[in-house]
Amino acid sequence: MNSKLCEILILTEVAIQLLRTDYHKSVRSFYFLPLKKPIRTGLGDFRNCIIKNKKMEAIMNKIEQFWQKFLTASKLGENTKYSESFHFDLSERVANNLLSLVLKGIKTATASSLLYYENTGEKIPEVGDYSIITDWEGNPHCVIKTTKISILPFNEITYDKCMREGEDDTLQSWRDSHQRFFSKQGESMGFEFSETMEVVFEEFEVVYRT
Repeated sequence: MNSKLCEILILTEVAIQLLRTDYHKSVRSFYFLPLKKPIRTGLGDFRNCIIKNKKMEAIMNKIEQFWQKFLTASKLGENTKYSESFHFDLSERVANNLLSLVLKGIKTATASSLLYYENTGEKIPEVGDYSIITDWEGNPHCVIKTTKISILPFNEITYDKCMREGEDDTLQSWRDSHQRFFSKQGESMGFEFSETMEVVFEEFEVVYRT
């Protein structure tokens, strides 16, 4: 199988999977990533991609089943939708640690770059939105409901606000960790961190959990 045909087959399979399911991602999660290297000739590479797509499909089915259990437990209408499913951060250790803080009731907020939403065209969270938080592997653990949204410059965020993220003991610690995150994110998305960049500060409450 030549590389061009392999690429066409892979893209076709991806398109089919995306049409079959609702695809959710956010600044904090990426369940489907572009291939990191050129597609090589050979059926093995095609099979490997299909396996990855099947894994993605299994994760999304698990998330949908979790959502349906929430709808049943909460007695919300079956047409109620969630805005996104996500895990925190860009590393497994931090993602799972932050999930643990949410489940313990310590973390009740999260901060995202406004530039992310502007660059991707994704909807900015709104009060009343439901979202599903997963672990690094994509397993759903809780449903949260957005209770407040603030958009303000990075350098105007106070400790009284950022302490609700439950991650840092001081304002400087929060600033240092989020500067690293936004800088790393910007490298892959074409923007640069600045002290005046606007941050979407989202506060939430857990309304359902495993």
